[in-house]
Amino acid sequence: MVLADILSELVDYEGEPPPDIRLIKALIDLQKQDFGNPLIEITNLFQSYLKNLLSGAIASLTILLITLAVLMMKQRKIHHTVVAPSQRDSLTQLSNRGYWQQCLEQTLWQHQQSPENTSCLLLIDVDHFKHINDKYGHTTGDQVLKQVAQLILASSRQSDYAGRYGGEEFALILSASPLTKAREITERLRKNIADFTFDGVDGDVTVSIGIAEFNAAYLGITDWINAADTALYNAKRQGRNQVVFA
Repeated sequence: MVLADILSELVDYEGEPPPDIRLIKALIDLQKQDFGNPLIEITNLFQSYLKNLLSGAIASLTILLITLAVLMMKQRKIHHTVVAPSQRDSLTQLSNRGYWQQCLEQTLWQHQQSPENTSCLLLIDVDHFKHINDKYGHTTGDQVLKQVAQLILASSRQSDYAGRYGGEEFALILSASPLTKAREITERLRKNIADFTFDGVDGDVTVSIGIAEFNAAYLGITDWINAADTALYNAKRQGRNQVVFA
């Protein structure tokens, strides 16, 4: 039995649940996709507590909040290093587009509940990548993408979410980062890539980066992605190897 099912039992058990029950259930549904065995273990622990509930909905609410806190701490700690094969890009080992978009959905939802905490979204495109493939071959091109992915991870923090968005394009969620902090991280990333010596490539490899800060007006992740994509387009149009803000 998963946590959402237990929650349904609590609703039946107590008759009229507290108002926060629907919010907690939504959080559980988001967290279920990110954990396997840890979620099962916590669920089993929760069931043992369920047998001894003394104060009804108040006790259940407390236990659920503790459960969610544990899940979120685990997610922050391991999301870079423990990603299921189905959620991982086979070439770069970053999160694949589908899983990364789930992370963005969760980030957007959290900010819609607490707009005072902001994050920034980066879209990162390798400049003139077709020329690299044409000149050096696809094997070297793949190696460039792997090394760019490693540099993205090295330049970001444990709390950030990095993914391969498609082709030579990457995406990065800078969690809990206002624009001033994001500017510092993004410029460091751009410079680290421009200064790196890539295997099998003569000359520099650079990236263009579009960045969009969370905006409460975004109705979904498409709005947020489009804002970053427009900034990326402007970075490439203005000469590449630069960062442009939405």
